[in-house]
Amino acid sequence: MTNIVSDLFLQRFGPAGDPRSQEFRAGVMACLMFKANEVEELKSPYKPGTASRDAYDAGIEEGVVIWRQHLLREAIAEGKP
Repeated sequence: MTNIVSDLFLQRFGPAGDPRSQEFRAGVMACLMFKANEVEELKSPYKPGTASRDAYDAGIEEGVVIWRQHLLREAIAEGKP
């Protein structure tokens, strides 16, 4: 895992811990790793139609938001808004 993935994940969940499920956090991490080209595909370990899968998928959606915010911050820092 690259530093950027780790940093973004820690910024979101912090040392105090956000009260999110392990499945949600796994989805966020999987998405960030995918966006950083560390994995080739997003593959859920959870069965479709389960609460665990729903939480994982919601985590992926959160990961997309986190990644977009990261790209925006980078663009602004480079003077390319």
